[in-house]
Formats: sequence, C-alpha cells, structure tokens
Amino acid sequence: MSSNRKIIKNKELNEKDFSNQKFLNQDFQDCLLKWSNFENTKFTNINFVKCDIGESNFKGSNFTNCNFNLVKAFHMDFSGSLFTNCIFQEFDMRDSELDSINIQNSTFKKSVLRGSHFKNSILINNSFDKCDMKKSIFNNAKFDSISFQSSDLFMSKFEQNIFKETVIKSCNIMFALFKGENSDKIKIVNCNKERTKFEN
Repeated sequence: MSSNRKIIKNKELNEKDFSNQKFLNQDFQDCLLKWSNFENTKFTNINFVKCDIGESNFKGSNFTNCNFNLVKAFHMDFSGSLFTNCIFQEFDMRDSELDSINIQNSTFKKSVLRGSHFKNSILINNSFDKCDMKKSIFNNAKFDSISFQSSDLFMSKFEQNIFKETVIKSCNIMFALFKGENSDKIKIVNCNKERTKFEN
C-alpha cells in the first residue's frame, strides 16, 4: 500500500492554482503551499507533514482520511469544506474562516484554532484535546457528539448553536459566552464557571 503513495518533499508551491483537482494517496512533507487556490479540490488519503499552507483558499474542498501533522495554516478559508476521518496533530489554523464547514469523525490534538470563526458549521463526532481555542466563535453551528478536553476556550463565544451530546471537560472557560436556549444541553465538567457568562 505504501509503495503506491507519491511523496512530495521540500517543494515550494506557493501561489499556485490547484482548484477543481483530485489528490489521492500522497504525502506532502516540508512543503510551502501558501497563497494558493485549492477551491473545490478533493483530497483522499493525504498526509501533510511540516507544511505551511497559510492564507490559501480551500473553499468547498473535500478531505477524507487525511492527516495534518505540524502544519501551519494561518488565516485560512475553509468555508463550505468537508472533513471526514481526519487527524489534526499540532495543526495551527488560527484566525481562519470556517463558514458552513462540515467536520465529522475527526480529532484535533494540541492544535491551535484561536480566533477562528465557525459560522453555520456542522460538527459531528469530533474531539478537541489540549487545543488553543481562545476567542473562537461558534455561531449557529450544530454540535453532535463533541468533546472538548483540557482545551483553552478563554473568551470564546458559543452563540445560538444546537448542542447534542456535547461535553466540555477540564477546560479554561474564563470569560467565555454561552448564548442561546440550547446551551443548557452542554455538559460542563471540572471547569471553573465563576467568570463564564450564560445567556438565553
């Protein structure tokens, strides 16, 4: 199986147009893919390792069985994209637009999502473990079987979302805002709620 994989290593592929393409069984290692266009592109069984894909456009892209390890992805646009069975390990996508993103059966570990905006997003069966999610915004999103574990949600906003089987455990929720009638569906465990705001 591994012999059929294509390895792309130490390549500078900045400012390229990869829109409407299909990538299958490939490894990108130590590559620069900044300021590039991947709109409506399909990725299947792809590994990104120590790459920088910052400020690129991934609108409407589809990721299946992909791994992101030590990847920089600052100021991204993943709006309308679908992620299924993906692993994000030390993945840094701070200050990114995630409008109408759909993430399913995926795991975020020691990743940075601070300042990112999840608007009209669908999150199903995902875990966020030891992640930096300060000042993230979840607005009109749907949560189903979601776990936040030992993550930093300082000053994050959860507004008008739908929650089902959502757990926040051992997280920093200082100055976080939970607004909306459905917020009481969240199970908050071992968190200091003294400076957390809850509004209907």
